[in-house]
Order: sequence, then C-alpha cells, then structure tokens
Amino acid sequence: MGTVQRRQERLRRRLFDEANKLFEENGGEEGRGFEDTTVEQIAERADISARTFFRIFESKIDVIYLDMRKSMAEYFECLDARLAQDLDPLSAAVLARLDQIHQFVSDASNLQRLRRAIRSPHFVARRAAWYAEWQMRLRQALRPYIRQNTDAELRASLIAATVVKIGEVGLLSWSESGAKGRPEIWIAKAFLSLSEILEIDRSRIEAYLHPPSKSK
Repeated sequence: MGTVQRRQERLRRRLFDEANKLFEENGGEEGRGFEDTTVEQIAERADISARTFFRIFESKIDVIYLDMRKSMAEYFECLDARLAQDLDPLSAAVLARLDQIHQFVSDASNLQRLRRAIRSPHFVARRAAWYAEWQMRLRQALRPYIRQNTDAELRASLIAATVVKIGEVGLLSWSESGAKGRPEIWIAKAFLSLSEILEIDRSRIEAYLHPPSKSK
C-alpha cells in the first residue's frame, strides 16, 4: 500500500469512527441514529469538508452501515486470486466469497458495522441494489472461464446468482442466530446445505426438457 492509499485508509477509518460515535449519540438503531446523523456532522467531526466526504463515499449509509463498493472490489480481488489457482469457476467464486468475508470481519469495526447493517431496515434497499450489481459483474467475470457451449451464458448466470444469494442467506442466518461467531462459517454451511438440497431426481426434471406434443 502506497503513501496516498495509507492516508486515504486512515481517513476512511476516521470517518467510520466518527460516524459510529454520532450514530450512537443520536439514539442508535433503536432511536433516530440514522435520521439525525448527517454527512455534514460526520465530515465536521473528521475535520474535512462535505465535498471531501463525497469523494470517498456516496452517502452516509456507506459509513454508518457498510461500504459495499469496497467490499465488492475486495471480493473481485479474492476471485482473481482463486481463478489464478486454476479452480473451476464455481469453486473459485464460492471460495472468494468466504475469503472476502473472512478478511473483512477480521477487523472488529467492520464486524460491528456488518451486524448493524444486516439488522437495519435502512440498509435493505442499498444492499439489494449492490447485490444486483455484484451478481451482474460476477457473471461477466466468470463467463470467459466457462467452457463455450450453448449453456455457457446460463451457467455463468446461475453461478453468479447462487454465490451472491447463498452468501446473503448465510449472513442472514448468522444474524438471526444472534450474530455470534464468524459469519463465514454460516456462509460455508449455507453452501454445503445447498449441495445437499440439490441432490434431486434429475429424471423427473429432465422430463420437462421434452414435453409431450399436443395431440391434434
């Protein structure tokens, strides 16, 4: 990490810390912590201008809850590393998700914000929008690694949808259990449970590939 990156990371950290303090002072999640905490307040506490704040984050949601843009960037760094190991696309995508969340929650402040974000109604729409973009970008990233055939686009879409959605299911299960322990364990359990669920009678489904022709 270069000097500029280190400086920016320190500023990001300061903004996270000040936003968290203001959020709690203003009533937290149970009160009006989100409504009453403004970008201007956060910037003033961090001794920067609101303009500088918006050069780093899109909104106060990113500092009070999660900066999904950065999380997504970190995920694709993990994905590149896993694909470089010559893993199949599905394994690489799943392991990258586990790698990313493991690294993310190794920071205690990140873990705190993750717990808050998953439970908060203020973060629902933001999370859904970012997951939709994440899924689209993942499909595009995996497409070159999938054997070229008529089903290649479908396979890339299925892998992307599975990884993003099952990752979300694992995090929600972790939160509903009390958000104790490591969230990547719950995501890993979700993926393993899915493999069991999909042990289905293929013949019954394949019958729909060749439906009987309608009698005239």
